[in-house]
Amino acid sequence: MINSVIENSENNSRSSVVALDGLRSEKMFDVVVVGAGPAGAVCAAILAARSWRVLLVDRARFPREKTCGGFINAHAAHMFRQLGLESALLPGIPLMRYDLNVQQYHLHSPIPTGFALSRSVLDSGLAAAAQNCGCIFLSGVSASLYPANSSAPFRQLVLRAGSDAVIVSARIVLACDGITGTLLDSEPRVSWKTAKNPWLGVSALLEPDIDSLEYGIMQMNCARGGYVGMSKLSDGRLHLAAALDPRACRAAGSAAVLIQKILSDCRRLCPPNLQNAKFFGVGRYTRRRTYLGGHRVLAVGDAVGYIEPFTGEGIAWAVQGAREATALLPDPAADWPQSLPELWAQRHHAAIGRCQWLCKTLRALVRRPDLTLAAAAMASAFPAIPGTIAQRIGRPGPILHLPLREAFS
Repeated sequence: MINSVIENSENNSRSSVVALDGLRSEKMFDVVVVGAGPAGAVCAAILAARSWRVLLVDRARFPREKTCGGFINAHAAHMFRQLGLESALLPGIPLMRYDLNVQQYHLHSPIPTGFALSRSVLDSGLAAAAQNCGCIFLSGVSASLYPANSSAPFRQLVLRAGSDAVIVSARIVLACDGITGTLLDSEPRVSWKTAKNPWLGVSALLEPDIDSLEYGIMQMNCARGGYVGMSKLSDGRLHLAAALDPRACRAAGSAAVLIQKILSDCRRLCPPNLQNAKFFGVGRYTRRRTYLGGHRVLAVGDAVGYIEPFTGEGIAWAVQGAREATALLPDPAADWPQSLPELWAQRHHAAIGRCQWLCKTLRALVRRPDLTLAAAAMASAFPAIPGTIAQRIGRPGPILHLPLREAFS
């Protein structure tokens, strides 16, 4: 199943320019979703299931890797099942234990079942599922917004693939292009506010290594300079993701050297192929939007903002955000409420922002090695503490009673 998904995605990428030719006859889409990560693909699937005319584009050629922890926690998995998108999880390895290593302290806790899955496989599977719901998907296509005309019932975008370009119109545009996206750069009032002393995010896929980690475990290693998470994928490769202090990274000389030091400080075995790994990175990645949209355009997912997750919350927040944003959208032919960006900000905070306090607390904690060590000592003396935290972070959200294919019929 997943092999055919990836093969179809590769064929889609090679034919993007041809597909742009086909779009020249398109007069209007109900919605154009820019960015085909979890937030964008879920938005596209939900709206296509409502019989909206949906175009989903991503500037990267699929399949592609990107910076991510590669862990889908129980909350995210629960929402995928609710929405009828569980096929995207099939290649994943179930994860049922959380190992936290803080220098000499080694804590183990069961967690609600999540999945270890690379973003390449997850995103390709979700894009295929969105296509099955009726949306058009193009990878290797970048998008730019024309300035808004507040009296127009649509927005125009220029789509580019190589040297080819085409202009399309959409009654609604969803910016799901993440924290490095540029779609909203020229929108009035929409800008980024970056946290003080933001850390760097990096990830890598390491070749199979039978000794470094067992299947079914999400391992987190915290030490001075950052923290490193690892899990084993179904093909035996290790998925590694880290949040690193830029100053410590510069002092070490590279991300690989600092990661090796963190694992050593935690008395963990360092994967032998770490130095040869290809890292994907994103800088200054703890940030938020000052405003969440404009005329007929909204930011969704990581394009709203991002804080460092610890047990797969990032994907859960993206899927929850897609559900909440699509529930808020007016009918494409209806007038656009000018207050919608403010209403979306309020709804986003109520549904997601309030759930991020624990990660914000942990983020502040791991930046203070002395406090982290003291907290680990306390957790070691009272084992129920890490278990309670892991259960709290990964617990499933509210239940939807209808799967995606029926919910909007």
